Amino acid sequence: MITLFVVSCKNSRKKDLITLPVQTFLSGGLEREYMLYIPQSAEKNSPLVFMLHGLGSTHTIIMNYSQMNQVADKHGFVVCYPQGIRGAENTRHTKKGTPFWNVGYETHKNETVDDVSFIKSLAIYLQQEYNLDPEKTFCAGMSNGGDMSYLLGCEAPDIFKAIAPITGCMMGWIYESCNKNDPVPVFQVH
Repeated sequence: MITLFVVSCKNSRKKDLITLPVQTFLSGGLEREYMLYIPQSAEKNSPLVFMLHGLGSTHTIIMNYSQMNQVADKHGFVVCYPQGIRGAENTRHTKKGTPFWNVGYETHKNETVDDVSFIKSLAIYLQQEYNLDPEKTFCAGMSNGGDMSYLLGCEAPDIFKAIAPITGCMMGWIYESCNKNDPVPVFQVH
């Protein structure tokens, strides 16, 4: 995950954004979006890395900013870029339609989407569909995506074997909800 930080500091402002086909996955009665990058170097039982965007961002933006596809090419892992839900209402900090991960912010207290279930279910589906190693599934995220990484590390240690939050924070209630008997390695970049 150190490579992630170093690579993301490279020039990420390109005129043309790289895109991948947007795929959908049904979760909680909602059709959710994600993009999947499978490098030619990937083999059966390759690792799976989830890369989560920040508040107000998108899967396309974090894919281009993080440059994880290039790292995946070099190291042979698959990258999933899920899309957060768009807020249903204006809040103090965000406008209606702003993408986010539901990690329990006070401003999103009326949102009921279960992003933990979405990402867990998507991880299991991808592991099975593409023969990816369930013991090598990881999550990294920027800002609100980093917060979501912490939440997944606490609530889904059976799925995510390590997390790498970038400029994210572990809120008190997330820390309190963690199973102290099932710790997950964390690489924190702030």
